[in-house]
Amino acid sequence: MEILEKNLSLIDKMNKSLAGKIRNLGEIRNSYELKTNLAGEYNLAINGMLVHSVNGAEAEAQKIFNQLGADSANKIHIIYGLGLGYMPDYYLEHGSGAVVVYEPDIELIRVVLEIVDFEKQLSAKNFFIASDMEELKIAFELFFRYKTTTDVSCIDYYKYNKKTEYMQFVNDYNTLHSIYSFNYRFHTTTAYKFLYMTYCGLLRRLFTPEIDNYKDIFKGKPAIIVSAGPSLAKNIETLKKAKGHALIFCIGAAYKALYENGITPDFVVLIEKLNTLHHYKFPNNKDVTIIIEPFTHYSALFEADFKRYIMSVSYETVSNHWFEKLKNKKPGDFEAKGTVSYQALSAAKLMGCDPLILVGQDLAFVDGKCYAKGSPFEDLECIKDEKTGEYKILPKDYEKFRDVYCAAQKKYYSEETLDEIVNRNLEKLLKGLTLVDGQNGGKLPTQSGYAMFIKYFEEFASKNNGKNQLINASTGGANIKGFKNIPLKDAVMPYMTGETFDAESVLAQVKPELPDMKTLKTNMISEKEQIEKILPMLETGQSYVKIINLEHLRHKKSTQIALNTLKKAIELYCDITNNCYNKNILYRLIATEENAGIKWFLRENKDVSDTKVQEEALGLLKNYYFETEKKCKEAIKTLERNIGYINESSVTKS
Repeated sequence: MEILEKNLSLIDKMNKSLAGKIRNLGEIRNSYELKTNLAGEYNLAINGMLVHSVNGAEAEAQKIFNQLGADSANKIHIIYGLGLGYMPDYYLEHGSGAVVVYEPDIELIRVVLEIVDFEKQLSAKNFFIASDMEELKIAFELFFRYKTTTDVSCIDYYKYNKKTEYMQFVNDYNTLHSIYSFNYRFHTTTAYKFLYMTYCGLLRRLFTPEIDNYKDIFKGKPAIIVSAGPSLAKNIETLKKAKGHALIFCIGAAYKALYENGITPDFVVLIEKLNTLHHYKFPNNKDVTIIIEPFTHYSALFEADFKRYIMSVSYETVSNHWFEKLKNKKPGDFEAKGTVSYQALSAAKLMGCDPLILVGQDLAFVDGKCYAKGSPFEDLECIKDEKTGEYKILPKDYEKFRDVYCAAQKKYYSEETLDEIVNRNLEKLLKGLTLVDGQNGGKLPTQSGYAMFIKYFEEFASKNNGKNQLINASTGGANIKGFKNIPLKDAVMPYMTGETFDAESVLAQVKPELPDMKTLKTNMISEKEQIEKILPMLETGQSYVKIINLEHLRHKKSTQIALNTLKKAIELYCDITNNCYNKNILYRLIATEENAGIKWFLRENKDVSDTKVQEEALGLLKNYYFETEKKCKEAIKTLERNIGYINESSVTKS
């Protein structure tokens, strides 16, 4: 018991949830024996079955590790099954990245912790042990970064004797990995794009009323969240009848389908930072309120002419934190998860709606259809090849699909380039195909992005904890745990009696709080001055880059001058990171992608004396010091321009 308590005290520091499960475990139900193998090592037998190789457990671990390919400090090695710990031992000793053991059998963990001293492993900063997916998320939070790669491995005992559990884990892990990989890559590579779009019409965005002004104004009214999935077409007639009895929140891609069927939604919800004006520019806009994000493309704000604009400020988006900082506001808890359907669902909940009903949220390719009739992508089909069992995603009419898909690019690119864009994205869709649980049982094909959204909606249901009725009326689509599968007609029937209500009259009564001009001006001046202080440091970095580059051009190899200057450039980068990047949210947004590239490089390379390593560093540092300076100057211009607008406004008012 002494070894167990020693191990548990270390697990407590790493994973309290797991430590609690082990301590609360009841009686041991299975039979466990320690035996020896042909290499003279200890082997574990569970109910008479040996866990590790008879020929050698360490050799088995070595063979599996060598099959994983290139190791990296930015890699997470996930090992399914603890056994006696030979695999994590070998990986920690010979690998460079983090090591995460996933073992769902608490009884086995308890028995092994009683007989094996894991102090060395459990004390390592790059080691974690998890027993369920929630605990695996903790490990991902600890170790996952930009450009992190992962692999999954296990010994034959688990692969064959725990096959069902192992396959389920691989499926769940793939979804979790997709979420983290997408989020890190997306937020890193697009942080500045979000910021840049926020710049466009910044003052108008700042003076657009925020959604928290409309909290609970529709308390108890049902809301239908309309998305562009195939089930939308089956529910058009019910939606017509539901208008006025339930609030209709429509995502941009489904707006055309509603418009063509004579349905005017109460809200159109839009999150895209790209120009999707062709999705939502219709004559009935003046009767509709649009809910946008601070970074939504300016076409929605300046070209679509909606009746009313409401700003939802999702806290997951870092540029939104800066947007709120200008107003002296702290980010709220509004979530959008990067998907407009989730944004609409969150908006309806915040406004007090209940129940919350999803329709067109199929999140799977039902009957081969990818999107609803009337949506811009209605011609896309997901077809299974009966001979090979493989799926294909193809448009019925290629030229028609290309014209719709590339509507914004048509006037800028040749047909050949447009074809490349379409085919590249069709290939991307195909590579991301996966299977999910369907409402009617069995599995349905879908893309990995939709599988990720299913997890988001399930998390929403879990957080909701029964506060709202959650209904999925996307009949025949993917199953979403926590949502009841009820046809739309049945879901809205209880609310179809009595008079209709006018959402606009309720919205018109709200007197939203708007920011103070003086506050905005003061904060913009402060932001401008802080960015201006960073410019001299970036210019010094540029001089270092020029020296290193000149040394390489002259000597075709690393020199002592180049090495010493490179170290200075890296030290300066570290100083800027500690004193500016980590403390100034605007600069963090400006330099996110360039900063992430250098951080990744420094984790990978402890020694920078090699010429090729220096050249790689030089490219990253050049990008950092020069590109970041350009974006800093753009930020200063933007702030100066808006300070000027505020000054002009003050003069006009006086």
